[in-house]
Amino acid sequence: MEDIPGVARISKRGWRDTEMQVDINPTAMFSKYLTSQDIIFALKNRNINFPGGNIAGNRKEIILRTIGEFDSPQEIEEVHIRSNEIGNSIRIDHVARVTEGLKEAEYLDKVNGQKTIALTIIKREKADAILVVDEAKKNYRRI
Repeated sequence: MEDIPGVARISKRGWRDTEMQVDINPTAMFSKYLTSQDIIFALKNRNINFPGGNIAGNRKEIILRTIGEFDSPQEIEEVHIRSNEIGNSIRIDHVARVTEGLKEAEYLDKVNGQKTIALTIIKREKADAILVVDEAKKNYRRI
């Protein structure tokens, strides 16, 4: 819907984005002499996205960004937490189950008792409201 001519932005209520969920097994964690902070630290150090600086050239400047975000549960499972006393790697999949799930909805909208997603379409200042509405009606089933 964002690509409809004249649409400035769309706000969604009831929409649930995906997220990676890490369910720690306390027994496995304690047997490896780990704390939840060890696991959190390992995940934070591996899942990064921050500015890396700028490189100035003759007539242009390049902006660097360091990105190392997780794309799948398997990537998270392979994260090294630390090595044990004999040098073996302890990974997330040794102490937790990782799944891709849905975030909790911030709002819950219902129509006729059924959960629904409410979209608010904001048109651009000079856009024709009737054309935007007509295009939105044509495209809403794609969602």
